[in-house]
Amino acid sequence: MVIEDSHLPKGDRRPRFNIFVVEINGYRHLGQSGTLRLKFYNDCLSDIRFYPDKYEAYLKILLEKERLDLTNTQEKILNNVRVWRYEKWGKPYIGWVDIRLEQEEFGWIKKYS
Repeated sequence: MVIEDSHLPKGDRRPRFNIFVVEINGYRHLGQSGTLRLKFYNDCLSDIRFYPDKYEAYLKILLEKERLDLTNTQEKILNNVRVWRYEKWGKPYIGWVDIRLEQEEFGWIKKYS
């Protein structure tokens, strides 16, 4: 399901700024089902969020299989990817974001909006 599909108006002279977000219900990761949300910034995958149906079970498997310790912190930086856990509107999720693309997007917003 498409959540967002935004772009600049035709003829806009600013550099390209396209956001496309899709959501996939019933997605499985590490044997756990949930909702996967993918965000693309200018056609590049920039942000992934997984809302597992069984958050605690998923978090335990993620920490064990990926050797990712989020038990005492909300986020970790791995190379150019920030991994975090968060709860939005009462729904917990794990997120991954490409730090370079995130900085590029925020830089565009700061400069051109």
